[in-house]
Parts: sequence; C-alpha cells; structure tokens
Amino acid sequence: MLAIKTLMLAFQAMGPVCWNVDPFESTSVNVSPPGQSGLVTAPLLAQIEAESGAQQRMTMDQAHLTDQLDLYEAFQYKPMPFTLAEVMAAQ
Repeated sequence: MLAIKTLMLAFQAMGPVCWNVDPFESTSVNVSPPGQSGLVTAPLLAQIEAESGAQQRMTMDQAHLTDQLDLYEAFQYKPMPFTLAEVMAAQ
C-alpha cells in the first residue's frame, strides 16, 4: 500500500507533464490501434482492395479497422465513462 501511495505521489509531483491525468481523480481514456476489430474476412479484404479514396476509408471505418486511426496517429484518447453519472450521460 505504501508503494502505491508513493507512486501516486510521484506521478502527482511530475505535474501535467506526465499524462495530464490527476492520479487521485477517477479518469479513464482509451484508443485502439488500427485493425483491432478482430475480424477481417477474405470478402471484406477484397472489397477494401477494390475500393479507393473516401469509399475505401468508409468501408474500413464501418468494419472498425480504422475508426480510431486519427486519434491513434495524434497520440490522443477518447474519454471512457467511469462513474455512474458519466455512463448515464453517454447514453
């Protein structure tokens, strides 16, 4: 327990340079790297290869292959509801 408190105090002492997250505040963020949908079928891959430009990007986003790519490339995160109030507000 002492080690956890020490670590949390060390992160707090680092200030906003660390991750811009207060370790004493309940915060949750997430971003998935490209291709984490878990399912890429041969027909889907053929469809993506046959398309180009905006249509290709839309197909990949609908398959959840690149829908978080902009966040991932910019080292940004999307907020995740953590408290009951945040969950209810996200619905």
